[in-house]
Amino acid sequence: MGMPQMLHQLLGHFDVHTTLTFEPIETRPFEYRARKCIKLDQKGNLMANGKRRTEAADVASIVTESCSLREKVLPASRHFSDTQRLTLQDISSGLYDKVTAFGIRPVELVELCPRLREYYEWFCVSDKVMKGKDISRGLKLDVTQCLWIDGVGRRVYLRKQALSLVRKKLESIEEADVQLHSWTLRCHLLNCIGSNEMSDDFIWNARNRNGEDEKLPIVVFSRISPNRSTHFLLHIMLVLGEYVTELDLRSAGSMKMSFVKAKLIPNEDLDSLDMMKTYANILKKRVIEEILPLQPVSMNQMEDFISKTSQLIDAVLLRNAIPITDMPPSILTELFNEKTKALDNEWKERTECQLDSILENMKDIEGLPTKDDVLTATKAKVYDWDPLSIKQFEGNQSDESYAEQKMALTVGINAVNKYCKQFQNQDYTKGVLTNGSPGAGKTFVLQAEGLYAMTKGLRVMSTSLMAVRSIAMGGYHLHRLFQWEVGKVANLFRLAEVSSALMVQCILCSCHN
Repeated sequence: MGMPQMLHQLLGHFDVHTTLTFEPIETRPFEYRARKCIKLDQKGNLMANGKRRTEAADVASIVTESCSLREKVLPASRHFSDTQRLTLQDISSGLYDKVTAFGIRPVELVELCPRLREYYEWFCVSDKVMKGKDISRGLKLDVTQCLWIDGVGRRVYLRKQALSLVRKKLESIEEADVQLHSWTLRCHLLNCIGSNEMSDDFIWNARNRNGEDEKLPIVVFSRISPNRSTHFLLHIMLVLGEYVTELDLRSAGSMKMSFVKAKLIPNEDLDSLDMMKTYANILKKRVIEEILPLQPVSMNQMEDFISKTSQLIDAVLLRNAIPITDMPPSILTELFNEKTKALDNEWKERTECQLDSILENMKDIEGLPTKDDVLTATKAKVYDWDPLSIKQFEGNQSDESYAEQKMALTVGINAVNKYCKQFQNQDYTKGVLTNGSPGAGKTFVLQAEGLYAMTKGLRVMSTSLMAVRSIAMGGYHLHRLFQWEVGKVANLFRLAEVSSALMVQCILCSCHN
């Protein structure tokens, strides 16, 4: 190591000095993002590294006051949307990230600046949290005079260096695509930029130490590989999409509809295979031009990224499925479950216990497969049986309850059938959550689905949070099944990682022994 390099490290100096300003934004899934605490100084300024953390009640009161004042002064078209309100509820806990902060931007800018990159590149958010009387004074019916105030009560300004870029964006907006107040503000801003008469109330003109105008910040997103399918799909929507909040994208019924909500594909001819191929090719081009060039990877990796991105987009738009880029779970399960005597005996015992529980609870129902039929079923030689045929309408059961149980059974059967096809089509199978009040028939539905899965030759395991209940169902207690450490307090995702490692270790030890 050379002497200059040693001095750089000891003194904490950078090897390269630059006047560029970078704006890092995490676009990983919400649960993996690093969120900041909302901290205020005595003057009400937000601090990145303050000594005193604001209590949750204080932050909640700020958010509530900002929303109530907007509703009191402005018409309904300029109130926060339902998803913005839900986002503000999360911020009320005192934590936020930049994607979340983008979702609570001023309502006046929602339609004029719908993209994440443009908001952080063109606009500057003040650290000062306004008081109630200042917010009330700044919110005006005239949208051309109304101050831009976000959901936490902070002022938002337009950077002076971004005027030319903003002008180009505003000129591309059509009147039919936005509401009246957005169109009015759009025309006003174009006139002000053209005449160079922008009000100081809306312009942020920062200067560096040399007295020169600061350059626009360079927005840097997370580095996410297409190998992580769901993470990369969310990354595409957050970076390239146009939306109000992230919740709008997550509330869609399918991944394809999420792309529609993000305006990455049109909401037209979604059932036409030819049109979907066209939409997919256009989206691939955008990803290759706008996302992949910013990935710090080698040319060999870039080729692999492009190939997997193409497969991923085709699967989502053409088949409405998420492909598996790694080893399919069904095959991975087979690798872990080597034909050892210990594992075979364990699975046989566990299957018999669950079968005994299921058949005992359904002993009054006709048409069930026998225990021998289920035990001899394999993936190659399944037992043909339809669970929908066993549900008999009971006199004390309402029509609505019967319809709900039938629908729940149908959804579970379809999930089992799709999982069985993983040996041919490498697509993820979504989990199914069955929810209902006590006595609604959840246990009956789940046991019928489990019995159907066994007739398909699949391995089924039942569990419960209550030890007595899990044993009665013939399964394992939840903590034993997932190897959870009892009495440990930690992040939920960290516990899941530790549990997964312990499960793999236990399986490998069983195989070795």
